[in-house]
Amino acid sequence: MVRKSCTIFVMAMLSFMLLWPLSGYAAASESVGAVRAVMKQAPSEIETVSGVSARFDEQQVGYVDPDSGTIYYNISGVQDDKRWYSVVEKSPDGTLMRWEDGFSAIYPVMDGAPRVSILPSKYSAGDMDQGFYYDAASSTVYEGNAYIISPDQRWALYENSSYTVPLGENGPEQPQREYRYWLKEAKTHELQEIFTSPSYTGATWTADSQIIVQRYSEQAKQNEIVLFDPNTLKWKFLMNASMVFYLRDRHLLVYTNNEPTRQPNAYDLNTHRTRTISTEELNQLSRERWTSYKDVEELDPELNVSRLPVKSMVFTRHREHKVEIDGQIVKLPYALQKNGTLWLPVRPMAEALSWKIEPIQTEAAHYQYGIQQDSSRIELQNTNSIVIHNRLFITRGQLQSLGYKEIEVSPNITNK
Repeated sequence: MVRKSCTIFVMAMLSFMLLWPLSGYAAASESVGAVRAVMKQAPSEIETVSGVSARFDEQQVGYVDPDSGTIYYNISGVQDDKRWYSVVEKSPDGTLMRWEDGFSAIYPVMDGAPRVSILPSKYSAGDMDQGFYYDAASSTVYEGNAYIISPDQRWALYENSSYTVPLGENGPEQPQREYRYWLKEAKTHELQEIFTSPSYTGATWTADSQIIVQRYSEQAKQNEIVLFDPNTLKWKFLMNASMVFYLRDRHLLVYTNNEPTRQPNAYDLNTHRTRTISTEELNQLSRERWTSYKDVEELDPELNVSRLPVKSMVFTRHREHKVEIDGQIVKLPYALQKNGTLWLPVRPMAEALSWKIEPIQTEAAHYQYGIQQDSSRIELQNTNSIVIHNRLFITRGQLQSLGYKEIEVSPNITNK
């Protein structure tokens, strides 16, 4: 198996990353149950496969395109005590190609496009800590939010998480993980945060384009399963229970009651009928959630990967929104509505508009930065700004405080 690792962002790292990325690391956005969006590699690894003479010693089927039948293999080997990685693509006619250097793995997620891992040599700091995913139809690797589209094609859901450092009475507390769930409307491209959670919720689309979620009820003091309607932005209570998984094709919610036996049950969202299921049926239903690659033919272990023809990859960064500031257009990875306020990322605007950034206090729990634009100045801290994926965000009002008059945020239709 290809090695994978994940770095928890402790306070020291957070403090350095609020405005600019940590050198040598790819962006990290992790989703429980979906595997990592980006894999970071150790500096002792070989970045270039072209000169590798050693055979690979590890391989796995990373992904099979259900439309074309193309198979993608994650392979790895050791040369001169250094490990190297590559992705090998096998077309239905048997033709083999390896991806250009810098891409180390591809793997599926429950819904949506497969994720891609890259090496530090391939990664040049983008505007945000975002993940990477692959569009097989266009052979393009995208850096950006990998949305899960609703069955009616009207909405898109994005789950992401990172560690935050709460500020307690006695100073900074231990880093805590926060899961964030964002909803994007296909027609308007408006992106808003609909809820956050300290734990994984299993949020996914139902067949009728609602979002089913497990969350903790402070009132009931137990887990509950609820539905979110994107059309009304309202929640509907289903039951006090813990969600095991949801099968959209069957309209079937598998859950356990919040009691010691944890007997699995199946609830049909169409008929509203519940039945108890056996462990055997539970395992069978669980297997339906994932496509098994165990019967896919492996690569010849004597294959010399360095001699394969190289497939050049298209690499694109998403720019979902843009802001026009006194006639100057700045493209943004995204602009996010959170608790009724529109938040804009600092970095792309600072670079485009030549702001002077002064780090006053860089400790993540109570950061403080000064932004100077000509004679105007503002100071950002955790009471008047937000941090998402270790990046600062500000508001329209704060842009006005920097002396700007005309500020218009709109979708960037080209997404580039």
